Amino acid sequence: VLAVAPDAPTAVNAAASGPQAITITWAAPVGGDPVVDYRVTLSSGAAPIDTSALTATFTNLPRGVTYTAAVVARNADGDSPPAASGSVDLPAVAPGAPSISAGGVTSSSVSVNWSAAAANGSAITEYRLSVSPGGQVFNASGPGSHTFTGLSPSTVYTVSVVAVNGVGTGPSDSVTQTTSAPAAQVPGAPSITA
Repeated sequence: VLAVAPDAPTAVNAAASGPQAITITWAAPVGGDPVVDYRVTLSSGAAPIDTSALTATFTNLPRGVTYTAAVVARNADGDSPPAASGSVDLPAVAPGAPSISAGGVTSSSVSVNWSAAAANGSAITEYRLSVSPGGQVFNASGPGSHTFTGLSPSTVYTVSVVAVNGVGTGPSDSVTQTTSAPAAQVPGAPSITA
C-alpha cells in the first residue's frame, strides 16, 4: 500500500480566549494516512505550535492586530495542505499604567521620573501628570522627568501619572513625597542707634 500524507484538517476555527490570547481548534482530516501531529501557525509571525491535540493557544500576542491561523497535519510521509481559519481581532485597549518614582525634593518643589506604559495596540499620545494638593498638571509626549515648583515647605504631595492612547486613558501610578522644611533664617545684625 502506498503511504501518503494526511489530508488537510477541517473546521479550523480561531477565537480570542483572553486579552492577548487566541485559541485555534480543528477537526482531524478524514483521509490519508494517520496523523502524527499538527503544526499551527499564526499570521503575526508568532512561533508555530506543534501538537498532537486538536487545539492550540497562542499567548502574549500584540493587541490591535487581526490574526488568521493555518493548521497542517503531518506524518512520516509528509504534510497536508494547510487549512486556514477565519480572521479574529484582538482590539486595542487603553494603555497600561506607567511606572513613577521619586526624583528629589526641596522646600518648594518635588521631582519625579516616569517610564513608558504598555501601549496595548494603540500608540501612546500623551502622559498626564498631576500633583495634589495644589492641582498643578504637566503633559508630556513620552517618558521622562519633571519638577513641580512653587510648592509649600514641609508638605506631603502625591504626584500621579496616566498614559493616554487612541482608545482612552489607562490606570494611574503615583508616588508621595514631602517637601523639606524651609531654610532657617539667619538673624540680621542688630541696629544700634545713638
